[in-house]
Formats: sequence, structure tokens, C-alpha cells
Amino acid sequence: MLDQPNLPKDDLNHSVLLDVHTHSDYPEVNVFAHEIHSAHFSDPFTGAEKKNLKVVLLHLFVAWSEGSSLYTAVSFNKNDYKAGSRYNSLHISEKIITVIKKMDELGLIELHLGFKDWRPRGHSRVTRIRPLQKLISHFQKAIFGTLEINTHEDRESVILKVGRRKESQKVGYEDTEETVRMRAFLREYNQLLQNNHIDCCSLDKPYETRWDKKSKRHRKVVRINDQNKFTSRSFARGSWSLGGRFYGGWWQNISRELRPDIRINGERTIEIDFSGTHITFLYAEKGINYFSEIDDDPYDIPIREINDPEKCRWLVKQLFLNAINAKTPEKAFQALMEKAHKNKSEAPQIRLTFEFLERILDQIKQKHPLIAEDLCSDRGVSLMFYEGQITERVIQHFMNTGVVALSIHGSYVVPESY
Repeated sequence: MLDQPNLPKDDLNHSVLLDVHTHSDYPEVNVFAHEIHSAHFSDPFTGAEKKNLKVVLLHLFVAWSEGSSLYTAVSFNKNDYKAGSRYNSLHISEKIITVIKKMDELGLIELHLGFKDWRPRGHSRVTRIRPLQKLISHFQKAIFGTLEINTHEDRESVILKVGRRKESQKVGYEDTEETVRMRAFLREYNQLLQNNHIDCCSLDKPYETRWDKKSKRHRKVVRINDQNKFTSRSFARGSWSLGGRFYGGWWQNISRELRPDIRINGERTIEIDFSGTHITFLYAEKGINYFSEIDDDPYDIPIREINDPEKCRWLVKQLFLNAINAKTPEKAFQALMEKAHKNKSEAPQIRLTFEFLERILDQIKQKHPLIAEDLCSDRGVSLMFYEGQITERVIQHFMNTGVVALSIHGSYVVPESY
């Protein structure tokens, strides 16, 4: 392992996660991987090891092309590589760890082993790798570009998870007529995404670094490239009627301020944002079209302690949305407190207590008595199912005419002319 004790921690946090679906069948790419193997690996690799090596090489090549300072984060936990899983289209196995260690021994990469801090709120980090000059010299002579590298065509796009939120895990399942239909739809949509140029015109590099406002460190790097457009649908808690949102494209992960700068084939875009979707869904379940029959700002609730109308609305909105998603009032209050701490410029400068927030929640229920019973009852995940169904129809509408529509859950980005 290359020892760099003076390396700033933020540099190691400036990383992208290894994508085990990185793939290319171009002859030039295959020759490139074969030449590197022949030049540096004296012990012949098995077919499986060569496949793992190719994935690592292609991922590192793309990351290096985007910015030489970028590290790649890679898990050294063997349990993270299940070669027989439907979520591992290239059947990448734990052999990838052996391949990476060998690349380190040969001086092709720098490697910083990860570590686990088991203390509550302890800081942990997975292993980081980055190409050294011996490998970079091969990259510099490559006769192909990043557009020849993409995601494997058999990558699973219909995902089923069990467990709750951060502890959820992907699980296998038996295909049904509906999962086959959704997969075919997503294959067509992902092909449309690949056939169109989608970019952010205001950046001078092909990624955005998102900052953690609390720790002032790099939180994550959002790659804005052709390798980060793959879109899937994810269902929750082992049920095909929970969740089902569209996930994956880089446009969902960039900062809100950058979204107006999204371009599709060079054309300006516009984001159509539908207000209070989960609230209107709850009313729709009661047979009421909220904006036709009630037509009132759902977050317009006065709070005597807050004079600023915008900050007052922010607090009501965040508590309302958290209450829709939370299982108990206490969980909704805690989530709001954490969000207020991270968004001090938007949140009102007032001491938030459970007692204070409980009073605001009661005001919300008084304004919305028809859906009061749905608050703090874990409804969010079922409402996401409606959202996913609507999103599919929106995307299909545009696909029928060969036009790209990008989903950001409650809003959609489309070419300005549409």
C-alpha cells in the first residue's frame, strides 16, 4: 500500500464509487485491457480474473478522464460481491479484491485501505484507489474515449428491497408479467437516454462536488456523464405496491441550483414541478381533487413565534412532509430538527422542541382534518408507488415521440420547446 501520511482527508473523500457494471465490447477496449494484463501480470489470470481486471481498468479510466484527483471507493467486504445475484450482470465476484491488491503490488495504483469505526457516530471509510503513472501511461495512449464505455446491457433495472430505509437490502425475486413489462420499458428508456446528449452547461468539469454543510467536507461526487444516466425502479419492503420511484440519473443528485443548466441535445430545458404531490394523493384517495375543490396553499399556517412568512412556510412544509413519511410524531420531529440544523439559512431561528412541533402538527391536522389520520402513519412509501406510476406515464408520453423527459420524483425536466 502506498503510504501518503500527509494526504488531506478531503482528497480521499473526493471519490466516486466503483461501478461493477462498467462495460464495453469495443475491440479497441478489449485490446487495451489485454495489453495491460500482458505487460504487467506475469502470472496468467483466469477468465474470471481478467473480467474483474477489465471492470477496474475501465472504471479507473473514466474516473481519470474526469479528473486526475478523483479516487475510486471500493468495498473490500467479500459479502458485497454476489456473483450469482440478479443485481450483478457481469457476475463480478470477490476476486475483484485480489485483482486490486495485485495491481497495488505491481505499482499500477495507489491504495488506501478502508477502516470501520464501531463507535456510535464513528467515522468509517471504504478502501480508496487511484491510478499511478505506470497505469496512467496506458490511459494516455488509449485510442478510445469514455463514450465507448457504458453500463452492461443486462444490468437489472427492476429492484426489490427489504428492510427500512438505510438498512434496506436488495433481494432476489421471481419474475412476473409486470416485472418483465417494467424491465422492457426501462430498457427502452435507458436506450433513449444513451442515444441523447444530456449535460449541465455551467460546469467546467464533468462532476459536481456536494458539500456536507455540517462537517465542511466533501460529501459525495456526482458524476455528470454518459456512465451515470442508467435509470431503475426501486420497490420497498418486499412489496411491488410500495415505492417504485425512478432512480439513478445524475440529474436527480445535482444541487437544485444547477438544474436550470441541464441541456438535452444542446437545448435549454424547463423543470415542471408539481406542488404537494403526496398531499394531493392523500386527498385523491378520499375522492377530492385538492387544487380544484379546495385550492388553497396546503402550507399556509401562521405560527405566532415566527414573523417571516417564508421561514414559517418552510417549517410547516417540512413538518407536514416528514409527518407523511414518519411512523410516529417523534420520528417526524427528529427528522425536522436534523433538517433545520443542516439548512440554517432557510429554517427559522427558533428553538425547536417536541412540545412546540406537536402544537404545529395539531395546527396542520386542524387545517387538513380529512387526512389527519394519515399523518405519522408511515404513508410515504405507499404514496411513492403512485408517483412511480405517474412518472412512467409521463416518460412514456414523451418517449412516443422520441423526446427525453427526466424524472426528479415530484418534478420533470423536459426540453424547453416541449
